[in-house]
Parts: sequence; structure tokens; C-alpha cells
Amino acid sequence: MVQKTCDLPGRNMVSTKKHYLVINASHFANSNTERFCRLFEQNLEAVSSLRIELRKKNIPFADGTYRLPRDKVLEQLRQQVLDCDGMFIATPTHWFSAPGRLKAFIDHLTPIEAKLWKRERLLGLAVYAPEGGELGVFQSVVPALSHMGFSLVGNGYAYRRSRRKSEQWVAKEIKGMAKRFSR
Repeated sequence: MVQKTCDLPGRNMVSTKKHYLVINASHFANSNTERFCRLFEQNLEAVSSLRIELRKKNIPFADGTYRLPRDKVLEQLRQQVLDCDGMFIATPTHWFSAPGRLKAFIDHLTPIEAKLWKRERLLGLAVYAPEGGELGVFQSVVPALSHMGFSLVGNGYAYRRSRRKSEQWVAKEIKGMAKRFSR
């Protein structure tokens, strides 16, 4: 959280500006999940955000030892997560679960779990699941991040299975997430 103090005499105010990470876990540019990210970012009010395109990061699979590998990309990602007030994750499904790169990203946060618990962070999740599996993504992402101190914002989970108008409610849900993040 960025804090700015007021330098006016007699005023002791602290204003805070929240900072959020927007994670795109798709392997492709101009994907449905990228559209979810843009929709979320466009509806954030009075906050800052940073988009992380996981497809552009070389994230190795975690070895399960929870050691901190000396990797500049991982160190930078961990610091960005520590500095944020919450994350919005947009992801497609891969065989009824989250993509391996997203799982590896979350696994590499484990060494900083104790630091993450020092304050609550918000979490929002939007899933593109044209063949189903949206609950598998939820089960592989939300419990792990919840265990690290992230709290799913109210109505913080949305998914879309197709482009049919009957499923366009996901846009409304993502806009609502952004408004709740902005409070």
C-alpha cells in the first residue's frame, strides 16, 4: 500500500492508495482471459494496478522444498506480491484445472507465506472454461492463496464457458469485483 502524508501545518492525515496485481495466466495474447484483465482494469477506481503476463515469465516448476531459488524473475514476482493489496487472476482451464504456469507461480509464493500473512490481501478469479473444469481451477487456486492470507472478495469468482449472450454475466461479475477492490 502506498502511503502519502499531508505536509500542511496542523494536518496529520495519511492517504492510502491501493495497489493490485492483475495476473493473466493464458498462454496466448488477445485471449478471453486478457479481455477479463482489461475489463477488470478499466473498472478499478482510484487505485493502481500492474499486469503480469505469466506467458512472458520463465517460471520453473517448484521442487517442493520451499527453498528460495536465486532467480531474479521469481524474486521480482514475490516482491510484487508482497507489495500488493490484492490480486485478480484471469485464467483458462487446462484439463479441468489451472495451467501449470499459474500453479508454478503460486507454488513459488510458498517461501514468503509468513510475510504474506502480515496483512490481508483481496483475491478475485475469472476463468474461461469453454469445455468445463471451472471448479477445478477454483479448487487449485483459491485454497492455496487463501492459506497464504488472500481473501476472496464478495462474488470474487466468475467463469465463462462460451461466447453465448446467456453467459455474458461474467462481464458484470468482473466489473463488480473491480468495484469491490476499489473500496
